[in-house]
Amino acid sequence: MVEQKRSYRFRDLTRIMGFDKSHGGSS
Repeated sequence: MVEQKRSYRFRDLTRIMGFDKSHGGSS
């Protein structure tokens, strides 16, 4: 359970970072 949650958080972080970079850090 904890491992899955950590993986989800890490994935969310990567998605946010990737999205921010792709968006140009507008948000």
